Amino acid sequence: MTNLNYILFDKVGLGKLSLYLSLLFLFALIGLYSPQYKSVSIVSVQDQESETNFSSSVISSFVNNSPESLHQLKSFLESNDASSKFSNLIDIERFYESKDIRFLSRFGTIFLNRFHDYYLGITNFKIMDESNTIEIETFGFSAEHALRANIALIYISSEFFDQRERLSASIALAKKRCELAISKSDDINEVFIDPNFNQMIDLNMFDSANELISSKSSAFYNNCLNYELIEDSVSPELPLSALNEVNSSSSKLLVGEIFDSKMDTLSITDNIIIIAEPIIPTKAQGKRLFIKTLFFFFGTFLILLSIKVLLKVRDNFIS
Repeated sequence: MTNLNYILFDKVGLGKLSLYLSLLFLFALIGLYSPQYKSVSIVSVQDQESETNFSSSVISSFVNNSPESLHQLKSFLESNDASSKFSNLIDIERFYESKDIRFLSRFGTIFLNRFHDYYLGITNFKIMDESNTIEIETFGFSAEHALRANIALIYISSEFFDQRERLSASIALAKKRCELAISKSDDINEVFIDPNFNQMIDLNMFDSANELISSKSSAFYNNCLNYELIEDSVSPELPLSALNEVNSSSSKLLVGEIFDSKMDTLSITDNIIIIAEPIIPTKAQGKRLFIKTLFFFFGTFLILLSIKVLLKVRDNFIS
């Protein structure tokens, strides 16, 4: 070990050894990494539900100006669910597994074999609080592929809000239909709905959480249609004369709300506004070879110096 220390640190020298390793690092950057192209888009997210709450609170405007949905979208785009949807939309084999892509940039190698980790490396999402927008960056190994990847993420973002709103509308629809059914009861004072209806749902039937919740709302509605009339001695009893007066106007209002909820389950949302379209990049991203190699040189020099000092201390301690 002492001879090895002498050859590496004394005869060769820390500076030369760091330089040789840095040159190897530089050749690896040039030969094993493919140049990347970047496409950028900017998307505005309209969070209509929280606009009133934010505008009515002076304090909240100093804490966070971004709508809640903006942060939800960013969390979703960085999730395994989003990377799975992305892989289904994009031709992964052509975009990121092609043999034309160099080894350390290519997906599917021994170093890059988990797609979600690879996906996070070729995408970047940045929230810009001052404008309530999110910047979506995608990288590809051709200008066209970088653009297509960005458009795919915008589509996935739109689907995220559509699915969320449809599920919310289906739950509201079940609730309003239930209210309309109950309003037809002769005496609402004695209406009882079994709160344990969710025990009828078999979790093994579902692979999607959204499908599970949608099924739960359907089960709730079916259970609502089979409500029971029992004597209720706990809740305050409402006078039937007043109930009959309210029932007519309430039923008309519920029918309108049911219609609106039904339309919401069939429509798409307008939460997303494209502020800046993704465009085909005109040139590849710079690899910053000199800067990376310089940092590598200084880092290697410090590591080798630390090793040399530790070995010398050890030799002095042993002797």
